[in-house]
Amino acid sequence: MSIFIKFFKAAAILSDGLHVAVWLLWIALCASGLLKIHEIDPDFSGVRAAIFYGTPFVMIAVLICDALRLWFADEKHRMLWLSMVIRTVSVLMLIVVAGTLLGPRLYQIYYGEF
Repeated sequence: MSIFIKFFKAAAILSDGLHVAVWLLWIALCASGLLKIHEIDPDFSGVRAAIFYGTPFVMIAVLICDALRLWFADEKHRMLWLSMVIRTVSVLMLIVVAGTLLGPRLYQIYYGEF
């Protein structure tokens, strides 16, 4: 394996690890009580709560599987583009999770419905 491919493989695995760290930080922030969810949005329940609490665990599992796939793959079977797609989806899901909590409050602030 060439040195560049080893570098890209290591960078992709490190990037997956950093994304997992951000998701773990998000879970710690929500579980610690620092983020007052019901003060921000009193109607927070149902599907929005399932998206809010379920997405981090799904994304952590996907990112760990991707890092393991890269770690054990040889040069012919590795696809770095798939890792880039997974990390892009991870960032988009972080935005979606934050939007499920803050979206209704921002709507109220923007349209002045207090």
